[in-house]
Amino acid sequence: MKIVYFVNKYSVIVDAILAVTIVLWKSHDPLMCRTLYTVLAHVYLAGIIFSESILIARTMALWGYDRTVVFFLATGFLEIVACVLFTVHETAPWVAVPSYGALQSAGCGQTVQDADVWPAYAALMLGDTAIVMLTFLRRFLDPDFGGTRTSRCVLVRTMYRDGLFSYIVILVLSLTNLSVMIFAPRGLTPLIQMPLRVVHSALCTRVLLNLRRAAAESTSAMSLSMDAYADQTTLVFESSRSS
Repeated sequence: MKIVYFVNKYSVIVDAILAVTIVLWKSHDPLMCRTLYTVLAHVYLAGIIFSESILIARTMALWGYDRTVVFFLATGFLEIVACVLFTVHETAPWVAVPSYGALQSAGCGQTVQDADVWPAYAALMLGDTAIVMLTFLRRFLDPDFGGTRTSRCVLVRTMYRDGLFSYIVILVLSLTNLSVMIFAPRGLTPLIQMPLRVVHSALCTRVLLNLRRAAAESTSAMSLSMDAYADQTTLVFESSRSS
């Protein structure tokens, strides 16, 4: 998970650099523009897949790594990855890039149109919906899970809170992105893609950091309670010996 964390957190910098390069670079070669976009598309979606793996691992942990849930999430994750990679592989090489004359005035950034890649985003949004449904199904089936009487209450509440908050934000951005890609003019199709990538990465990073902090607080609280119990036990033994 540490490797996944670092890839999720810092791969977005690579995406942003490639996106800025495509926008600012005044290439006059349509093939070069298409190649740059193909690289960006694969790196971009690979980063989102790493972010999704964080949410999947959190959901598996919430279910105690139940075999049925693990099988369902792993199978669904592999199917979504296959769908995303197939969509990018089939659409990126054929992305619409104008002729040499148009590139001289507009460059790569203003000419690339990728509306046909929208099924990949739809598949990712479907995966997020399945994850949040499993999260609240866990809560519905066991209302006392992580209750105030257990030392894991802070950790479990953090899982539910971050899961809901992340899903709402990502859902709004995903729906906006799909609407722009399908209904907006073709030149505006990439408008929401990079903001979605950045927010997705930041929220998944925050999920791991919040879980780590909650786990540390739970461990500290448990250690303090055990130390207090040990002190009380020592006092009892000392008073019995003195008597």
